[in-house]
Amino acid sequence: MKTKITLFFLLALSLVNAQVPSFATKKSLGNDMVARHGAGMVSYNNKLYIIGGYANCGPKDFTEYDPNTGALNKLKNLGSGCANPIYVKGMFIIQNKLYLLQINSITEYNFQTDSWGSPISVSVGTASVDAAFVVNNIIYVSTTQNDLVSYNPINGQIAQKADYPGPANRRGAFAFAIGNKGYLGAGTTAPFNNCTANEAGCFRNEFYEYDTLTDIWTVKANLPTAFFEGVGASINGKGYAGTGRSFISSFIDYRSSFWYEYDPLTNVWTSKQNFMNTPNPPNTNNSGKQASSIATIGDDIFLFGGITSNVSLYDDSVHKYNTTTNTWSIIDVEVGKNRTEASGFFLNGKAYVGGGEDNEGINDFWEYDPATNNWLQKANLPTIHTQRAAAEVAGKGYVVGGYSRFIQSTGTNPEFLDALVEYNPITNAWTNKAPYPAGKRRGMIAMSYNGKFFAGQGSGINGIQTDGFYEYNPLTNSWTQKTNVPFIGAFCSSFVIGNIGYVVSFSPQKLVGKYNFDTNTWTTEAHSLNTNNTSSGHPNQNVFTFNGFGYLVHNGGVLSKYNPTTSSWSQVTNLSFANQGQNLIPAGNGVYFGFGNTGVSHPLGLAQVNDWRFLKFDAAVSDKFGVYSTRYNIASSGISAEPVQCGTGNLTTNATHSVFDSDGDLFSAVLAGTGSLPSACYSISSINLATPFKTETRNFGNSIVETGMYLNKSVFFPGSQSFGGSEGTFRLYYTTTELNKLVTDFNALYGTNKTLADIKIVRYQDQNNSPTGHDANPLNNTNGNYTIYNTTIANYGADKFYDINFEFTTSVNGEIYAVLLAGQNLTNVPFVKANPTIYPNPASSILNIQTEQSILDLKIVDIAGRATAVRTTANNSVDVSDLSNGIYFIEIRTNEGLFKEKFIKN
Repeated sequence: MKTKITLFFLLALSLVNAQVPSFATKKSLGNDMVARHGAGMVSYNNKLYIIGGYANCGPKDFTEYDPNTGALNKLKNLGSGCANPIYVKGMFIIQNKLYLLQINSITEYNFQTDSWGSPISVSVGTASVDAAFVVNNIIYVSTTQNDLVSYNPINGQIAQKADYPGPANRRGAFAFAIGNKGYLGAGTTAPFNNCTANEAGCFRNEFYEYDTLTDIWTVKANLPTAFFEGVGASINGKGYAGTGRSFISSFIDYRSSFWYEYDPLTNVWTSKQNFMNTPNPPNTNNSGKQASSIATIGDDIFLFGGITSNVSLYDDSVHKYNTTTNTWSIIDVEVGKNRTEASGFFLNGKAYVGGGEDNEGINDFWEYDPATNNWLQKANLPTIHTQRAAAEVAGKGYVVGGYSRFIQSTGTNPEFLDALVEYNPITNAWTNKAPYPAGKRRGMIAMSYNGKFFAGQGSGINGIQTDGFYEYNPLTNSWTQKTNVPFIGAFCSSFVIGNIGYVVSFSPQKLVGKYNFDTNTWTTEAHSLNTNNTSSGHPNQNVFTFNGFGYLVHNGGVLSKYNPTTSSWSQVTNLSFANQGQNLIPAGNGVYFGFGNTGVSHPLGLAQVNDWRFLKFDAAVSDKFGVYSTRYNIASSGISAEPVQCGTGNLTTNATHSVFDSDGDLFSAVLAGTGSLPSACYSISSINLATPFKTETRNFGNSIVETGMYLNKSVFFPGSQSFGGSEGTFRLYYTTTELNKLVTDFNALYGTNKTLADIKIVRYQDQNNSPTGHDANPLNNTNGNYTIYNTTIANYGADKFYDINFEFTTSVNGEIYAVLLAGQNLTNVPFVKANPTIYPNPASSILNIQTEQSILDLKIVDIAGRATAVRTTANNSVDVSDLSNGIYFIEIRTNEGLFKEKFIKN
């Protein structure tokens, strides 16, 4: 059992506070837009709007893209998570509204309110929507079973039209409209891409015209090439079509680069410049794209995304075709800059990182300046290979080995590297050095010591792992073989502490190899770290060295620390972004975390991210306002893992988990004791100090009725969430400014002489566990359920913290407040009417408003200031179930004025 806190113990706590980890959100690289195929795109007011698609995950983001500036603006997403990808069959602008056509429905989007309506079914029987065109504001929808349906978005009428007369069960066609007529062609009749050797029986080149005035289809000139999942659009009375997937013979298929123009007056197809000016297939295999998105602006046709090469690599580039000059150009190679398996290092006070892949290979390279929080593009890496090991030596960066899922010249077969390349930040140049002497491989280890670069292990094209280990001398540009690693391995983790290099292996053995650089000798020791969701496939990116310790991310987001003195591992914390293939780069007083595969944890279903965070061990106390909650990753098996959940995650001996703001500054922390703590979910609500403090008169736990004033910061444990059943500490951080204001306001209101020492930490426990009892709103609490914790205030730099030490008999849950108590009932003093409050927060369906004032009107706006539709219910409640998950503000106007409060929709 814990004893009472002593002054010595408090002083000791203040000295170790710097070990509480938190993460500051830094400027991300790029615009956060993953490669994909099957997305939708349309133009409006000279900008492109992109949504949906698929890329190992189903992205749900809706993005406005300016092709002139490359700027992206995220709009309201349509759904969340990886499941149920949005395969788009058409996007159209009708009377300043957008209409999204999916496989069985049409959904309207309002630009003014940034809101989506409810989907309207346009499917016929079991048929799926395949292609569509618009004539005179009517959408004509063709299905995979040759149905044609018209939908009038103005009056909502749906009508059956004449069936498409082409081959049955066609899919993957394209469509466009010219004048009063629609055109539809190409596609395939083979199920699941299972073509025969006969082009006419598999990929189609038929082309038909539909007259909307007569409801009659007419056969037109066949396309010169058969294909499916190509694209088509019309400009200035002519149609354009091409790309997609085609074949040579016997189902040797490829991504086509053919591009054609159709003249409806002459009924003639004319070959135009191939996509990106490539030679005609099959001379250059896979030079085109399949399942791209298409839209037009003026005389230009834009293509976004798609599938490239025969190994189904996804793309996020933007290409443009000018119909006047018959030329192709590339607008943006990598729209989002999202990636995994990048390579990086820290040189001369700046972080350098680049390469990797976003389903497609990337070779761009970037410099991050911590002083300005900005990115600057540098010289590209020599190749697009990934899974390369990297380290810094004497102010230069070195990258060795690598892997690419395809060879650019042929579009076939994976390619491995033995290359060593050096980056000089002063000249901004890459230089090829002597290749790695043991052959081509990926997943190597890399370390730096005493001006030398060390590399070894890895896996070759045959998949065989090795134990080789070599030293590279930059002065002589030569390699020297060293004593082999005592175990084979690939994708192991390596770091250096002092004169010892450490290699952590999870398979085939759970070992730590320790290499003495001075004696060229190895020793080994076993470890018991969990092997689930290690960064397999992503060498040297899940470890770092900091302040004489080694750190490793494993088991779905557990950050563990290695103590070289005791040769032992201990848990540090749980991460909320346990991305596979992320970069961890030590720098100065912290470590940068960036990029990686997300699995299903990303709310927008993005398979890769471009996030950039800074791990801090010396954060300040937060003075920000809003709602901040615990988040941890419960992933267990890579990108098929479960999503991020609200909670701290299980914490073992001495591990911590903090709640912090975007700067990484602290609100609270949980510190495990000698045992372990179960996961618990809670949130911190911090309200602007300009808002008057709430006051109440009740029994707060002192067995008397007294007056209390609540600080505008509270802790909320939803439902039965709690800490207890083991030893540990719950820590609450406060700025001295907010505590002093609480004391000043209380004394001014009641004429008392209270000090900081009079502030108490109070818990309200709703014994009935009712929905209104746990909502961090003290004004709806009932008498008799308050407890005053036995805490003592302590210093944290210039600010303060309170520790609640809990054990088997003490639980931390319910609602927790910092309260200044009068010790008596001061109801004879004028009472300040409380401002409106909201609960629950976060909210999933209904947001309640607690107020004694009359509500005149209210509205909800997103973080960009855009208003959303308001659906009020009885008893001062608002239905927020249709809102996408995220942060919003509710603005409430009463006869006392305008009040604004932030809330989270989850």
